[in-house]
Amino acid sequence: MLTFVAEDRVWLASVAEALAGTATARCVVEDAGPGGARVSLPRLNPSATRLAWTSVTGGNTVALRGGSREVWYTDLDGGRPQQLTHWADRNTATCGWLSDTEVLARSGYGRAADRRAWMFAVPVAGPPREVPCGPAAELAVRADGAQLVGTMTVFEPVYWKRYRGGCAGKIWYSPDGKTFEPVLRSLGGNLTNPAWAGSRMAFLSDHEGVGALYSAEIDGSGLRRHGDLGEFYARNATSDGTHVVYEQSGRLFLLAPGEAEPVELRIRLADAGRGRLPRTWSGATATGGFALDPAGRHLVAEVRGTLHLLPAEGGEPRPVFAVPGARARLPVVTENATTVVCVSDQGGEEGIDVLAQDGSPARRLAHGELGRARELVVAPDGRTAAVATDVRLLTVDLASGALTELVRTDDDHGPCSGLAFSPGSDLLAWAQPTVSRGGGRSRIRLARLADGHVADVTRGRFQDGSPAFTPDGRYLAFLSGSTLDPTGPNLNGQLQQSGFVPGVRPHLVPLDGRAPSPFDASYGGWPEGDTPAESAVDLEGLPERVVPFPVEAGTYESLVAIEGGVAWLDRPSHGVLGEATRHAPGPPPMPRLVGYRLADASRPTLLDKAVGPYAVAANGGRLAYRAGGAVHVKPLGDDGAELAVDLGAITVETDPVAEWGQMFDESWRLVRDRYWRADVDGVDWASIGARYRRLLDRVGCSHDLFDVIMEMHGELSVSHVGVFFIGGQGRPAPPPGYLGADLAPTAGDGWRIERLLTGDISSSMHRTPLIGPGVTARPGDVITAVDGEPVDPAYGPMPRLAGKAGRPVKLTLRRDDTEFRLTVVPTPHESRLRHHDLTVRRRARVAERTGGRAGYLRIIDMVAAGWADLNRDLGEELERTGLILDLRGNHGGDLHPLLDLLTRRVTGWHQPRFAQAYTWPYDTVRGPVVVVVDEFTTCGPENLVVSLQLLGAATLVGTRTHGSMTGSIPPDQALLDGSRVSQPTVSKWWDGPGWLDGHGVTPDVEVEITPQDWVADRDPQLDTAIDLVLAALDRDGYPVPPPAGPPTHGRLPRREER
Repeated sequence: MLTFVAEDRVWLASVAEALAGTATARCVVEDAGPGGARVSLPRLNPSATRLAWTSVTGGNTVALRGGSREVWYTDLDGGRPQQLTHWADRNTATCGWLSDTEVLARSGYGRAADRRAWMFAVPVAGPPREVPCGPAAELAVRADGAQLVGTMTVFEPVYWKRYRGGCAGKIWYSPDGKTFEPVLRSLGGNLTNPAWAGSRMAFLSDHEGVGALYSAEIDGSGLRRHGDLGEFYARNATSDGTHVVYEQSGRLFLLAPGEAEPVELRIRLADAGRGRLPRTWSGATATGGFALDPAGRHLVAEVRGTLHLLPAEGGEPRPVFAVPGARARLPVVTENATTVVCVSDQGGEEGIDVLAQDGSPARRLAHGELGRARELVVAPDGRTAAVATDVRLLTVDLASGALTELVRTDDDHGPCSGLAFSPGSDLLAWAQPTVSRGGGRSRIRLARLADGHVADVTRGRFQDGSPAFTPDGRYLAFLSGSTLDPTGPNLNGQLQQSGFVPGVRPHLVPLDGRAPSPFDASYGGWPEGDTPAESAVDLEGLPERVVPFPVEAGTYESLVAIEGGVAWLDRPSHGVLGEATRHAPGPPPMPRLVGYRLADASRPTLLDKAVGPYAVAANGGRLAYRAGGAVHVKPLGDDGAELAVDLGAITVETDPVAEWGQMFDESWRLVRDRYWRADVDGVDWASIGARYRRLLDRVGCSHDLFDVIMEMHGELSVSHVGVFFIGGQGRPAPPPGYLGADLAPTAGDGWRIERLLTGDISSSMHRTPLIGPGVTARPGDVITAVDGEPVDPAYGPMPRLAGKAGRPVKLTLRRDDTEFRLTVVPTPHESRLRHHDLTVRRRARVAERTGGRAGYLRIIDMVAAGWADLNRDLGEELERTGLILDLRGNHGGDLHPLLDLLTRRVTGWHQPRFAQAYTWPYDTVRGPVVVVVDEFTTCGPENLVVSLQLLGAATLVGTRTHGSMTGSIPPDQALLDGSRVSQPTVSKWWDGPGWLDGHGVTPDVEVEITPQDWVADRDPQLDTAIDLVLAALDRDGYPVPPPAGPPTHGRLPRREER
């Protein structure tokens, strides 16, 4: 028998019938787990009487990452599905069966590992046990006990083809499951899915350029490829010990014992095609963007690529764009809702559609001439549109379709944003970057459309954005991050990381060069007047006329013009992690939409609830914002009531097959238009697109579609290209509650506490629930019940703790023969807690072996939580002479401040009277630096370690890094279902090694951890780092404080006395 997944369901078919071409597969699992979770990786037991699979809930990516994953099984004679694991770990996966009653599964549960997993034998009735083979993605066990272990990779090879970085798949062999040795290392490919085919080992490899099935003897001899190298990779090979089955381009193939060539299995699905049937969507749950007409009387909403016009005061929605296989976005409504202007890809390329509401035919302008549109605005007179693309800023004459290029940005620093027309329709303002890296400086620019003259409003020294003309057309307002008010240097005294209070403030420039500042007290207040037909503007000297609004600076964004003034979003200043306000009474402060009335300088709060996307009518009189399944339209003046426009009144029936074609084409175009090289690095992207579009006929669900897109992306052979899938995973599983302890089953009625993790009170993510005031749990105690419910002897407390993170629960424990109860609050953050616990244990090892002479820092990422963890430990560890920096498993972020820190050199000393001497510069490593890396050191840390290596500032120890050395994921790439696709828009080159994407950084001292090292809890990489630090300390010396010299009063010491 054969099992597989198709159309998000698990199927079963006869192999003999499939070989004969007469097989009809029957569905055996419709969905698994709560809310119709996604199913994957089905496996049959040896007698084909039971089926196990992985259930996936939540998550955001098709590449088998993210979400909560659990192992389920069912008896094929009609039993109910049963959940076998309660690990809530994203690396959990079904790997096979060890016997008819014991599932083989992998998971990172109970480990400080984000991308590694360990093998477990999971009985259908009993607690799991670890299989001692170290971290593994796959494990194949032969009848005589011989084992093949496949290592963990970040992506399936088909998603990053011809990858040769440090994380390329490797195979280990052991004749007895105790001592492992590497095999086929000289082959050089990405080796995955090891399996037994009789006495030979079978595996997938792409060392010949395309992934194919191979087999060989254990010593590597007799290597044989099974099947030709075609256009598509072989994938997901599994074996029953003799037969090997795999998938390729949506088809199944079988390699029978003794055969050289695989045979295609021809299987028909009973009740196939459900996912291709039409679907009905409600605007309440499927609305994307929305916009108001200039008077705020009508609303246009985007629902899965269609557009609908709704009266704000109530009435039936009217579809204005609904073309199967095409998508409309960025809609704008003109005066009196007579026309909707949008970007659409009808016909296969993006352009402008002008959709008149009088029944006349739609007009399509500039299709195929724009590239990827990022923003679209229409002038108040309805005659001109402005479009910002990735490389150009254009105006479009909506009558003739004529294009005018105002600026080109592909040879500058990036695309324009924040487009705004003046009330008189004669001026266009925008923000344009002045540095290439994201989040840097930008300037406000202004174009006079009559002659195309472009002038700078600001000089680009700061981050300026959100330009908006005041309703009277006299002034241009914008936000600028030019207020620099230091709070003092940060912990490490880094120049660019010094602390400043939030420094964004609204600014304004009079367009008429003769006009005074409206905030000047001698001027007598803000002048009143009607909107002019044209703006009086003097384009000379604009930067000198800029004045700030008389308000305090803050964290402001999204400035807009409103009736009588301007408004902006005021975000409260708080940390990314929320630690600073975690224990404060009351709810945390929410963002507010605040206004500034120009006539009287009043500052009303326009919206004081959680503000998401919002839009303001062009006349500034009404505001629209999203709340639940409705868009609320709120008057910004004194008159009128707030209106709720029910988006549920919009219903859209879609053809999934047409939608899939559109999303595929858009994903292909995004690579063509945004890849960091215009020639797509020499890849024939047109033929690649045509090749993979043929597979759409085999697509049966959204997961299939994104799998095809990912496989197409894999032809680029680069990092940072992917799909972040948001639909179809079912309801997210309730967040689990963890106790911060290693637990083990007992022979009786509970689970024993083996070890309590070491926590840290400075972070809520490092809190150990079983340690604290009044909590007296200790190792050896047995947990017998959770909230009065007995602990399951097979699954432990985890099923009872599901959904209880952050909520008090009552545990019943037994110590010796005494039973007692504790109230604890389980944590949702056990992964971070386990990382902290591991850091503490490794730091103690370093301190013990070096006698306190070397510090130890371990960083698992350099985003918010990792940055906080680093700063907790940095000062203390830099007090030591040498330093070991452990970047193993670090999965990204910005580490360039660490480069500044680690390359400092001591140039002097400060000697106070009542304290020890300290170095200048401060916080400088005085002795050797050794950095430990591995195959999961990814992206940001790779930038750091290759720089340290090139500068000679550190010794690298470990294994070659991941090789994820492209980057940038633009934020405006949501597809019509909300999923996002990413392309590498930047690549990285290094002076010496050159381009390292797909290869990684090779350490100075290569040290591998074998499976037997993992099983024995040995860490030869850290031990080698310690040996190198000790040797350098003994050999090279290091700066020490100067000895006390003679008094220097009245003279400078001579050079020889210094």
